[in-house]
Amino acid sequence: MAGQLMTDEVFTNGYATDTANKERNFEVLCREWFELFVASTTSSTTEESRRTILKNHVYPEFGMLDIHNVDLNRLQRFFNEKVKAGLSADHINKMKNLLNNFMVYAVKKHYIKANPMEEVVIKNKGIGTSGGEEKDKALRQEIRQQVFAWVAEDTLLKPIVITFAFTGLQPQELIALEWQNVNLDAKTIVVKKAVNRVINFDDDGNVVSRGATVGKTKTPKSVRTIIMPDIVVGVLKEWQSYCEDNHIQSKFVFPNTKTGGMRTYSGLRSLLERFIKKYGLQEEKITLYTFRHTFATVLLEERENPRCIPRAKFNIGRGEN
Repeated sequence: MAGQLMTDEVFTNGYATDTANKERNFEVLCREWFELFVASTTSSTTEESRRTILKNHVYPEFGMLDIHNVDLNRLQRFFNEKVKAGLSADHINKMKNLLNNFMVYAVKKHYIKANPMEEVVIKNKGIGTSGGEEKDKALRQEIRQQVFAWVAEDTLLKPIVITFAFTGLQPQELIALEWQNVNLDAKTIVVKKAVNRVINFDDDGNVVSRGATVGKTKTPKSVRTIIMPDIVVGVLKEWQSYCEDNHIQSKFVFPNTKTGGMRTYSGLRSLLERFIKKYGLQEEKITLYTFRHTFATVLLEERENPRCIPRAKFNIGRGEN
């Protein structure tokens, strides 16, 4: 491959000299690696998040440098600044893994002799929690009963939240779930499909279009049969009756109620956001995963079997105690 160093190339301080690969800077080589080993092997959403990290953080700092000038000191200063800026631990770790994987590639291609990322130290102090950490928390105990009572009053959100929380379905699986894979008598859900988001990029890594298709689950192991607790069977029967009464015909369990087509991921998120705004819950940072974690937390606290948990524990249902 053009640009690869010969075995007799001279190295200085572990990196190729200025005379090697001078026409190929860090960004050029990183883009080459990314298209070969990231874009072609990951989901669209993962690809987009990694492209965003490179575009917003990595390329502005190192893009125009010769790769051998991106040394330990530069990298350590770079990460120190990201910590000071308050980026989340999750975001910084993704950035570190991305750079490390690229540097491993660069070593294998003989662009550099050693991987400087191996010596980079990430400080825990000062790392913010604006990334994925907050959303994984359960509802505060002080507001649980009230929030679940509000959920029970929401015709659309109630069956979604209960099914999501008590079956372990991922949002992509819940959106793609079809009635043919739900057996209310046998109390089973067969998970065979999931919604896969499709994102197309231009040559500069900018998003040009977004879409979604129903396809395979995330991994082969995700294909499974779930035994539904009685609480899920109950709300799905209630939801099925609602759809029949309101002439909502669809193969999907939780469709777009206006068209009968597949509900989009953004539509599902908007449904929850309207609920949050209606009851002034913006400060609680609620996501669908919040309900899942809350149910799990309460079951652990009460040492309950999720298949036997009564609706009354969360004030779920209409007039039930």
